[in-house]
Amino acid sequence: MPSRESIAGDSAFLLVRRLSGLNYFPKDDEAVAMLIKAMQSAPSMEAAEAFVAGWIKSEHDCPKPVDIYDHFNPRPGEYLGAPQNTGCPLCGGSGWRIVERKGISGAKRCGCIVAQAG
Repeated sequence: MPSRESIAGDSAFLLVRRLSGLNYFPKDDEAVAMLIKAMQSAPSMEAAEAFVAGWIKSEHDCPKPVDIYDHFNPRPGEYLGAPQNTGCPLCGGSGWRIVERKGISGAKRCGCIVAQAG
């Protein structure tokens, strides 16, 4: 099984340093070390570089280690809002149904999701 830390520490440090201009970049060494360790979880240097470049283009705040880990190793099934019943005739499995009151439409949690949560 390949190591999860496939990127050298020096390379990960340089990538993390590119994030230092973003809001909430950590000021203490321990927090920076956690970002470096998370960056080392990337499957390749190319993937890590693409992550950093994409993050800088789209975000104002520095990623947290969990953002980096989740990007490279998504945790399936952890999104609790994901509908379990895709065959519901009222919501089509989205968990939300359209309701109208006094000419104004909105969304309401569907009973199929409420029943599953209970």
